[in-house]
Amino acid sequence: MRTLSDSGYHSICPDELHARGHTIGCHTWDHPRASGDQGLPGAERQLYQSRETLEKITGSAVTSFAYPFGKWNEAIVKQLQENGFKIAFQLSGRSTSKFPQFTVRRLMVNGNWNGPRLLQEMRNLQLK
Repeated sequence: MRTLSDSGYHSICPDELHARGHTIGCHTWDHPRASGDQGLPGAERQLYQSRETLEKITGSAVTSFAYPFGKWNEAIVKQLQENGFKIAFQLSGRSTSKFPQFTVRRLMVNGNWNGPRLLQEMRNLQLK
């Protein structure tokens, strides 16, 4: 942490990010792994409690979600819908027409990529 601080980096709280125009979304309370076609274990805590905490911090509704480990299934989508989420982001697989707003594909960006490499990775993602 000292190295980051000495290099001019500092931490920023969710309320500060929100005030600067960033969207704050849930990523569960403690990052459980869903198994098989089951939903998130402890959905009440994982979804509702984590969202409620973020809403208290930011003072705004939290309706977006990022799947733990980037993996989703229909049972989790149902839990999200039942808990009032509007959009969710995944890291593997294609978006599905059945749940397009709950299977938005994210890209993990390597900090060493230059602009052309980033564009190529984005194009590759569209082709998958």
